[in-house]
Amino acid sequence: MSAEKQAILADYPDTESKSQTSYKHGTDPFEYIDSSNHADFGWFRNESDGTSRKIGSFDIEIHSKIIRYNPETLKWDETLYECQVSWLLPDSRTLTQSELFILEPVDLLSKKAFQVQIFKHSYQSARFKSDDEILFFMSFLCNRWQPQTVYEFNYYGFIEHHGYKFYLTRNALINIPNDHLREPQYIIAPNADSGLFPMVAADTTFYVKPGRIEPAPQLDLKPPVDGFYTDDEHHLYTDQNLRYFIDTVRDKFGELIAGQQPEKRAEGHLIFSYMLSFLFFDEIYDVFKHVVFLYLYGDPSTGKGQLSQIMLNFFGQSFTDVDSNPTLKSAENKLANHSKIPVIMDEFVPGKGKITPQVFNMWYELRQRGVSAAHDRSKNAWSPVRSQLMFISNYKPSEDHFRSRCIMIEYAKEKRGDVQNLWWFENHKREMQRLFISLLYKFNDFNRTLFKSELHWIKRLLTEAVEEELSKRSEKEGTQFQIKDRQIENMAALITVDLFVCHPGDVEFAEFFTPSIDNKSNRHVSSEEDLNELQALIKENRVNSEIFRYSVEFLANSAEREIQQTPLQQFLSSLEIMNENGELPKRYYGWNTKDGLVIYWSGIWDAYTNYNKGRDYISQDVIREEIEALDLNGKAKTNYYSYEDPIKGTVKENRHGYRIPRKNLTPSWLRAFGKREEANLMMERNSQEATEYVVAEAESTAPF
Repeated sequence: MSAEKQAILADYPDTESKSQTSYKHGTDPFEYIDSSNHADFGWFRNESDGTSRKIGSFDIEIHSKIIRYNPETLKWDETLYECQVSWLLPDSRTLTQSELFILEPVDLLSKKAFQVQIFKHSYQSARFKSDDEILFFMSFLCNRWQPQTVYEFNYYGFIEHHGYKFYLTRNALINIPNDHLREPQYIIAPNADSGLFPMVAADTTFYVKPGRIEPAPQLDLKPPVDGFYTDDEHHLYTDQNLRYFIDTVRDKFGELIAGQQPEKRAEGHLIFSYMLSFLFFDEIYDVFKHVVFLYLYGDPSTGKGQLSQIMLNFFGQSFTDVDSNPTLKSAENKLANHSKIPVIMDEFVPGKGKITPQVFNMWYELRQRGVSAAHDRSKNAWSPVRSQLMFISNYKPSEDHFRSRCIMIEYAKEKRGDVQNLWWFENHKREMQRLFISLLYKFNDFNRTLFKSELHWIKRLLTEAVEEELSKRSEKEGTQFQIKDRQIENMAALITVDLFVCHPGDVEFAEFFTPSIDNKSNRHVSSEEDLNELQALIKENRVNSEIFRYSVEFLANSAEREIQQTPLQQFLSSLEIMNENGELPKRYYGWNTKDGLVIYWSGIWDAYTNYNKGRDYISQDVIREEIEALDLNGKAKTNYYSYEDPIKGTVKENRHGYRIPRKNLTPSWLRAFGKREEANLMMERNSQEATEYVVAEAESTAPF
C-alpha cells in the first residue's frame, strides 16, 4: 500500500487505547474516580476553595466531535458530540454502558437539557451549578478523550472541505485531484464498523460521515482492498480511451433520442450535455445566475422513464431516488440532499400540487424558499437549493414563465430509437459509471476561466443567429416573434458544455490563441488582419457545429410556438391535465353525434378556476370570445346533452353553455375532453394530407 494511503488510514479510531486514568484530587477542575463503590464512583468538581462537589455517578466517553454545516450561517459552526455513558449497577457493582447517543448543541446550553439526556441514557442524575459549568465540563472531557473529528454532510454528491473537492455516495468517497498529473485519485471505502470515510487534507486528518438520507447514491464498484477500491482506481478512462468513450456515448444518446428522425440527433446531444453539466455547475450559475431545467414530455410509454434511468445510473442513483409528482417539501428536500446531481421529477403534472411557478422560479435561481425542512429535533432548518431539476411528464406546461425556464423536448413515439440503443446502455452500466469517475479525475483540468468566456461568446453568437432567423420568419409570417434571454442562456450553457467535454481539440485551439485575441499582440499572429481571420475561423467553428445549428432552429421554433399558443390553447391544455387526473367532472360536458361537443360553461369554468387556485389563470372573457367564434350559434345557449355515469348510467342534462361542431374541433379540443385516441388519429390524418400535398406540388414543378 502506498504511503499516502497509509496516512489516510492511520487515524482510524481505536477507542480501547483511550485513557481511563483517574485525575489526582485538586490538580484539575474536574476529577473522575473509578471505584467499585457506588458512592465514590463518578465525576467531582474541585472548587477553588479546596472543597470537592460530586457532579454525578457516571462517566461520559466522547467518541466523536461531529461538525455540521449550518446553511443559515453558511459556516461549519454546528458541533455535536457522539457519547456513551457508563455507570455502576447498585446491586452487582458491575460497570454498564449505554448505547452511543448524540448530544446536540441545544443539550449543552442549559442544565435541564443536559440532565435530561444523562438521565435518559443512564437513569443517573447530573448536578451542575450553572449552564456555563456544562460547557466547561465538556471542554475538559474533549481534552481528556481527544475524540476524532467527523464532518457530517447532510447531502450527497459534490462536497468541499479544506479547499478540496470530493464526490460522496453511500459506499464511496472520491477525491477530485487539483492536479491529476501530480495527485492520485482515491476511491475510498467506508470503515466497515463505523461507516466513516477517513481523509487527510491540508495536513489535517478527519472523517467524513454521510447524513441519514434515503435513498442515497451507491456506485457499482468491485470489493475494496485495505479500505480502497483499488481495482476501480486502476481502470479509469484516460487520454484517447476517454475521448473515444465520450464520443461513443454521445452518439448513442443521439441515436436513442432521434429514432426515426435523424435530424433530431442533436436533441440527444443536448440531453447528454445536460447530464455532463455537473462539471461546470458553478461556472454556469456564476455567469447566468441560474441553472438549467430540462423538461421531457410526450405520450406515455415512449421511453422517457428509461432515459431518466440511464442518467440516474451515471451518478450512482437508482429509480427509487425519483419522486413521482412530489410534494413541495419532498422536492425541496431532494434539492437540498443532492449537490450538483440532477433531481428528477417523474410523472410530473403541471399545476398539480402546491409547487407554484413562483417556487420553481426560485429553484431555477438556486434561491431557497426559507424555513421549511426539519432535521432531527430542529424545528426550523434551512433548506438550501444545491441542484437543478429534470422533469418527466406526459403534459406540456401551460405557464409561459415556467416553459421559458426549461429546455423543453417532446419525446414522441417516432423519436424512440431502436431498442438496441437501450440494450447498449443496459449492458454498459458499469462503463457509464467508470466514465463519470474518470471525468471526476479530469475535473480540474478544464480551463474554467475560458469556459466562462466561451459561455458569454456562445450566448452572443446564439442570440445573433436566433434573432436573424426570427427576423426572416417575422417577415414571412407578418408576426413579430420574440425569444426570452434565459432561453438563449439555457441553450448556450449546454452548447458550451458539449464543446469543452466532447470537442476538446477546438477548445485547445482557442486556448492557444486566446492571448492573441485578448491582447491584440502575440507571437502567434503578426497583424490585425491575422487576428480578425483567426477570430472568424473560431466563430465559424462554433456556429457551424451541429448542436449550434440545431439550437438556433429549436429556439426559433419555440418562439413561433409561443405566439401560436393562444389563450384558448392554454385553457384547453389545463383541461386536458384536469381530465387525465379526474378533476374535470363528466357531468359538465357530453358528446353528441349530431352536434359534436356540448359543454356546461359555468361548471367547466368553476372547475378550471378551482384547479388553478393560487396560480394565474386566463380571463374568462378572453376564452369565451374565442369559444363563441367556434360555437354553432355564436353564443351561449341552453343545450341538451347526455353523459355516462358509472352508477346512474346515461344521464341527460339541460344546461347553459356551448355547442362546438365536430368540424371545428381540433386535437387540442379532443384531448381536453377525453378523446385522446381520436386526437392522435386526427393528427396522423392531417400529417398524411400535408405530405400528399407536398408530393403533389413537387410533381407539378419542373425538375429544373
